[in-house]
Amino acid sequence: MSKERWVVGVDDNDIDRGALERAGAALDIELTIAESGNELLELLLAPDAATPPKVVIVDLNLPDMRGEDVLRRIRESSALALLPVVIVSASRDPSSARMCYEIGANAYVVKPRGFLELVEVYRTCLSFWQSCVTGVQSPQF
Repeated sequence: MSKERWVVGVDDNDIDRGALERAGAALDIELTIAESGNELLELLLAPDAATPPKVVIVDLNLPDMRGEDVLRRIRESSALALLPVVIVSASRDPSSARMCYEIGANAYVVKPRGFLELVEVYRTCLSFWQSCVTGVQSPQF
């Protein structure tokens, strides 16, 4: 299986990045992991950006901006408007999840506390997008 291109935005938490990397490796998925919202947006919105990734996973609490602000910027881009975006957070607050769905998140996933549990959550999430979802290219304007 050839690796598929994925871009994933997470916070600067080494444990969360490690869990995501382990999940991606188990599924043979190429991960580009940004450490901040601005870095992720630069990767996605750069004029010379490659084909959009299959899915973007954005932590709600990034070090430089809120995940919902990253989501808004993605949804405002005609080239990325239909890109699947999964928000991950330690928060179980229903209002946070509702807000993300209203902005246009495709999923809101609550991160468990344990490392192995987090790896499994990421693996399940990535596996779903890898096997069940056909990418939709946004219209070019």
